[in-house]
This record gives sequence, C-alpha cells and structure tokens, in this order.
Amino acid sequence: MANLTEVIQDLADLAKRGAITEEELRRLLGYIVDHNPASPISPMNGTASVDTGEPVPMDSSGPRRQTGRQQRRFLRRGAYGKINVRLGEDLVLVTLLELGGAATRPQILERITQNWGLEFTPADHEILPGNGEQRWSKACNWSMHNLDRDGLIERPRRGLQSLTERGKLEAETRRNKF
Repeated sequence: MANLTEVIQDLADLAKRGAITEEELRRLLGYIVDHNPASPISPMNGTASVDTGEPVPMDSSGPRRQTGRQQRRFLRRGAYGKINVRLGEDLVLVTLLELGGAATRPQILERITQNWGLEFTPADHEILPGNGEQRWSKACNWSMHNLDRDGLIERPRRGLQSLTERGKLEAETRRNKF
C-alpha cells in the first residue's frame, strides 16, 4: 500500500504529463488535506510542496463542497420543513385519539392534512426524490413506527394502528399542545 507522500508524488507526475488537469489536481489535493490530518500539505499557506520541488497551488476560491456526512448532518438539523418526527408523533397520537383510538394509516394522514395542513410550510409539501412521498408524510410514517416501537400504539392487523392504554394517556397530555 502506498503512503501519502507517494500518492502526492504520483499526482504531481500525472499533472506534469498532462494526464490530469490542474483543476483535478487541486481537487484531489484538497481532498487529501481535508481528510488526512497527517498530510504533508499545509493548508495554512495554501501551497503543497512535493518532492519535485515545484509548489502546487491549492484552490481556495469558492465554497468547498460538502461531503455526504456533512450533507446528512445538515439535513438532520430540521432546516427543512416544520413537521419533524417528534412533532409527527404528537400529530399521530392526537389524531388517533380523535378517530376513536384506531384507524388506518391513510385515514390518519388524511385527518392530519384536514386539521393541520394549512400550517405546513412549502418545504413540508416537498416531494422527496427517493419514494415520491411528501416530507411531512414521511415524518408521520416514521413517527408511527417509533410510537409502535415505544409501545404507545399497536398494530393489531396489517394497516391498522390503534392506541394502547399508555398511548391514550400520552395522547391526552399531548392534546394540550394543540
């Protein structure tokens, strides 16, 4: 396995031969600096000295692209939409209580839309690329899963959600939020 210095030297050789563009070289060196604290490249002065002796300038113009982990962390912040899984749990519990303690998933989502649909933001109505589901609907579906896991609702048969005794007590306390 090649060490980091060898990789940087190979990249510099490829750039000299014209096998990769200078822009691609900058991108790769930026990746190495960002992901390896033991890198011989100094991000402080903006250049990287390789054994060839020629400084390779690093591109610092413009914003850096976010990695997948950074994008997922940003999306978890709740920056998108008003309805998150926690609020979805409240909506599902209160809606099930209003529907008599048991209902199907589509009935629950329809009642949530009737009661609180006007409070949703445009981001809540955004169609998600993975499954074509609206953001608020997905949050409520995950809420039902979490409530089932926590023992507040049960699924006596396929498609039917019903409140447990503990869920009814919790729904009564959460009803006061609305």
